[in-house]
Amino acid sequence: MACGIESALASQTGLSGPVTIVTRQPNAYETTFPTEFVTCRLEDGTSLRLFCKYQAGRSHEAHGARGNVSYECQVYSRMLEPRHLSRPKLYGVHQDPSTGQAWLLLEPLEDCLRLSKVDGHVGLPRAASWIGRFHRIQEPHVDDDSLQFLKRYDAEYYVGWSRRTREHTRELHDSYPWLPQLCDRFEDEVGPLLSGPPTIIHGEYTPNNILYRRRRIYPVDWESAAIASGELDLAILADRWGEQNFQLCRRAYCQERWPEGPPVDFDRKLGAARLYAQFRWLGETRDPPAHERAPWRFDELRQQAEEMQLI
Repeated sequence: MACGIESALASQTGLSGPVTIVTRQPNAYETTFPTEFVTCRLEDGTSLRLFCKYQAGRSHEAHGARGNVSYECQVYSRMLEPRHLSRPKLYGVHQDPSTGQAWLLLEPLEDCLRLSKVDGHVGLPRAASWIGRFHRIQEPHVDDDSLQFLKRYDAEYYVGWSRRTREHTRELHDSYPWLPQLCDRFEDEVGPLLSGPPTIIHGEYTPNNILYRRRRIYPVDWESAAIASGELDLAILADRWGEQNFQLCRRAYCQERWPEGPPVDFDRKLGAARLYAQFRWLGETRDPPAHERAPWRFDELRQQAEEMQLI
């Protein structure tokens, strides 16, 4: 353990010398990959606390939507670290020579709240502004050689979610007779998501993946970062927070990403992104059944489809 931390710190921060492990505390939040808080003592006697995330042989690909810890290590070191935005500080990455498994070492940010625990009127617009600025900054870099490891969403990726939703909800089609038609029609609606310049997205920009401290935003869990339409992050952020909060997020996002005004096709792309936000979760798994897991998603999906005159 200590040797891995020594290697990671030396590669990222230049800190060298022996590290002594003082304490290890499990993370109270349940995560796909094992995480813990580690307190170390450095050679000069100073204390350093780290948030450590480990591959540990686990995977959660989600039909190509997610990477693993090794993928997230690349996101932090190649994409987030050089950019000037609030984020957990990267202390280092390490690959265990005996297992080949990746470790990610970050600033703990233990005094933050999950955005889901913050008043929506306060936190959501700030998160929308953060991601709008992030998309604006990243858009010119999508073709950088250093970022070619990122996933790129294509038409097949998008329609895969509606097709799986159709299949996973087959036993519900009598209760939701409009759903199969919408799943089929979504295949004609992905065009806007593929038009215009893409940017780099978080991919699962939910309030549970965003930390909030003293009015600053710290997105975490970048395993789903990809090159795609930025509207996806906005749609996922504002999902199920009500129309008033959605409009606050929309306004804050546009002001930060396009100070002179959004493109003419923005609302059409955002509508398609809001459909995707529902298919993304309904189409991930059939166990447990979608109507038990998130029955409200069917109402959200139908409302958005009616607004777009698709059903």
